[in-house]
Amino acid sequence: MSPKSVSEAPSLLLPGTQVGDWRVVERQGQGTYGVVYRAVRVGQEDSGPVALKLAVYPGDPRFAREVGLLSRIRHPSVPLLRGHGLWRHASGAEHPFFVMEWVEATPLYAWAEQHSASCRQVLRLLAQVARALAATHSANAVHRDVKGANVLVRADGSAVLIDFGAGHFQGAPRLTWQSLPPGTVAYRSPEANLFLLASVRARDSYYPATAADDLFSLGVTAFRLVSGEYLPDMAPFQDAAESWHLLCPDPRPLLERNPRMHPRLREGILRLLSESPEARGTAAELAQALEAAAEHAGPEADLPLLTAQAPQPLPLPREQALAPVPTRATPPPEEAPSGVVPLPKEAGFRTRVLAWRPWLALATLGMLGLLVGAVQAVHARLERLAARGQQSSASEVPDAGTAAVGDSAPTAPLASIHVPSKTEAMARDMPPKPLPGQTRPDEKGHCPGRKLVALNGGCWVETLPMTAKECAENGWVYSQSRCYAPALTPPSKPPPTSSPPDSR
Repeated sequence: MSPKSVSEAPSLLLPGTQVGDWRVVERQGQGTYGVVYRAVRVGQEDSGPVALKLAVYPGDPRFAREVGLLSRIRHPSVPLLRGHGLWRHASGAEHPFFVMEWVEATPLYAWAEQHSASCRQVLRLLAQVARALAATHSANAVHRDVKGANVLVRADGSAVLIDFGAGHFQGAPRLTWQSLPPGTVAYRSPEANLFLLASVRARDSYYPATAADDLFSLGVTAFRLVSGEYLPDMAPFQDAAESWHLLCPDPRPLLERNPRMHPRLREGILRLLSESPEARGTAAELAQALEAAAEHAGPEADLPLLTAQAPQPLPLPREQALAPVPTRATPPPEEAPSGVVPLPKEAGFRTRVLAWRPWLALATLGMLGLLVGAVQAVHARLERLAARGQQSSASEVPDAGTAAVGDSAPTAPLASIHVPSKTEAMARDMPPKPLPGQTRPDEKGHCPGRKLVALNGGCWVETLPMTAKECAENGWVYSQSRCYAPALTPPSKPPPTSSPPDSR
């Protein structure tokens, strides 16, 4: 059996297949690294279902790290780890797996829309997620991918924080070599964005995510929940010394448009969205404040919160976006930047390019944002296939729907590249020049790996299936009903094998 068929084998497990002490009932969904099944324990079928997550790739070390993280956390808002082990494929390849508590629930944003969530319900839900984060942080760990799709709401209204696959705990080995840890761009903290901008050409650097990053992501989740919008634009710029800074817009105008929002909820969201990591406080402090607000709020807190929103908000004027906030450092007018470069172009970071510096002339308008936004997603696939002697890349789906527990990628398997017969039409949709750091075809016009397409002097890879809107929100190129991201050349140095406390 070829390596490709071995790696795809877990997605083909049929009902009745036994994995350790568990029997597969049905497949629930597939992500980049794991396949989630509903299963039951052999001989104890009446005890109810569990979520069994099986690695797509043999010996994937991410599973050992996720097991290590989940084993450190005991909290009612975190799925309980039931067991783990190795499943041997017929070829002899061993795929790690683990088993978790089954969570019958609805993703947060969908639940809020379906149930016309009240302010009191939102206060309690966010408090429960904060308690789950507090338990995680107390275990010297970070989640690193807090977002609406990774928060489920049970029928009784209780929240569960899921998918710790991107998480990290102190002492865990570093598994990737990209600058930032795995995560979703729209929920990324200002300090992480600054690090990425400053190190875009230094790929061997890495950002040690902290509890403050999780709290900012929770703030974005809460903001999106109560306003129906992602955060307004952040505007990065370089000063005379070529140091990067961020102009963070004021989210208060959007929050103040809803008269039914409890002041404590508004204050909590604004605190989480502080530019200063220290100003965000701790998850335990947030949970305590939200719980107290939910308990003492008046009857108006039981009215539907989301239905009271104002019409679709317009983009904030730059003057309003830069209004002073106690936790935000806004440069005085005379220090206003002469140019602005876009952040990753994904939901919540729809920045406008006001000017370009000379060293960006290699890319067309907006292409640096495309490159930075695609670096993390493309590197993940490059890293995964490098061990198999291939070069390729893949995408990161923004805030994708969650399949059962522990995997937030779409249920469809990765699609292979399909080269359209009318390459001329496709080439017209691509940038006229390769992007900085993009893989180039060889002298024969061939890109490395079977899944890369050579167009306009650069190599491109088809992403997971998505709509034209989703593709555009990522800053990628949509052509011939397919979404393409630039394939990036991996760094020359391998990732370190040591295990520093802040490694990814």
